[in-house]
Amino acid sequence: MNKSTNEQSGVEKYLLRVPEAAHMAGIGRSTAYALVAEGRWPVVRIGRAVRIPVGELQKWIDENTTKGENYE
Repeated sequence: MNKSTNEQSGVEKYLLRVPEAAHMAGIGRSTAYALVAEGRWPVVRIGRAVRIPVGELQKWIDENTTKGENYE
């Protein structure tokens, strides 16, 4: 997953807003904002705006995926 497609406009996005990244990752908005605040998610800051690069989000997910050994 290197790009995200905006269904409404068909435009491929490289940077996501936090709620969009949360939706893509299948987690809640509050959790996503906490990951950003803790510095656990990679971000790009443009002025006051915070964006998550799609490729970096996928990389973070891949690096933090376990193979089930922690689940009962």
